[in-house]
Amino acid sequence: MRGVTPLELGHSSRQWLFDTDEGALMLKVPARDPNPHKLRNLMAATRVAAELDVPVSRYRAFLPDDEAVHGPVLVQEFVPGEQAAAVWSDLDSADRVRVAQTLGRWIGLLHTHRGTDLTDLLGADRYPSIEDFVIVQLDEAVAAIGEVDVDIPLARRRVEQGLAEFGEVEPALCHRDVYLDNVLLRQGRPSRLLDFEHARFLDRYAEFGKIRELLFDWFPETEQPFLEAYQDLHPIDELGRHHIHVHIGLYNLVMCGYFTKWAPDLVPTYLDRIRTWLAS
Repeated sequence: MRGVTPLELGHSSRQWLFDTDEGALMLKVPARDPNPHKLRNLMAATRVAAELDVPVSRYRAFLPDDEAVHGPVLVQEFVPGEQAAAVWSDLDSADRVRVAQTLGRWIGLLHTHRGTDLTDLLGADRYPSIEDFVIVQLDEAVAAIGEVDVDIPLARRRVEQGLAEFGEVEPALCHRDVYLDNVLLRQGRPSRLLDFEHARFLDRYAEFGKIRELLFDWFPETEQPFLEAYQDLHPIDELGRHHIHVHIGLYNLVMCGYFTKWAPDLVPTYLDRIRTWLAS
């Protein structure tokens, strides 16, 4: 080992770059959730993604409980590049279209991989149905939000009413953290899809809650090329659009509850999104 450099690349983990005789390696230590199962799930999801021809970083070593950090440690190859969000303003329109199209194709490829149950990649955290999954999410979100100047009970009822029209859901591999921070570029071209920490088998349309906000709303020029590439693999019909609408409502509630705990200054943003969703 020739050198160590601390990195600032995310919110959920601490990272260091190691210059070794095997090349550049990144060491990752969870900052919030030290459960080693989470990293095992991440590695399993990443392996499946690679088999689906989605470019990902490779993992070199995993320690479920390292004494030095009092928790799990993951070592992966370090791939140089830039987060797409960080350089977006420097990209021309053609590069932006290419990024959005590529990301749409990558997510479409992930969604071709189907599971037998609503579980994580290791078969754990199982839900009997999509209804069970959504109700647990709603219970936690509504309890966290508390009293606000938005009709949260109405928003919950709307989600539950929409959920009743879903019909059968076939579990698909979902990344669940799709935004430009998790797209690595090399010379303006997409080179890796990052951070499968939240991946699980789920209704594939659940992916679009976060995509609607952090991709399409923040970067409107991504929507059309992303959807065109995605729909080459998975055409979205009227029922699919209904699923997406319900999952967007659920996402807004979940994020409002999440930020009530972690970043209260962002809660008004999600209350506004809930208001807008209720009016749509």
